[in-house]
Amino acid sequence: MPRILIAECKQEISSFNPHIGTYDNFTINRGPELTAYHQGKETELGGALDVFAKEGDIEICPTYGARASSAGPLAQKDFERITAEFLHAVKGHTEEADGFLFVLHG
Repeated sequence: MPRILIAECKQEISSFNPHIGTYDNFTINRGPELTAYHQGKETELGGALDVFAKEGDIEICPTYGARASSAGPLAQKDFERITAEFLHAVKGHTEEADGFLFVLHG
């Protein structure tokens, strides 16, 4: 059975917005929380989960999700924190994955 690793990191960033984005603007989901949040929703991952479920023989490995609404550029220290958390969550599963689905925006 193929195993698909999933992750997301999304924020709409506008350099014209004077409000600097921070880690606290993000909703973070780890592991099964990520699939629970997106299941049945009209999101990129929600759609992918529907397709994977219809296939029936795909194992999902949820790792990390970070989502935030619009803000100005993300503060450097907060970018580094999210990046470190994202990479830590993903790296622990790369050897056992047959494919990857990363939803990225920002």
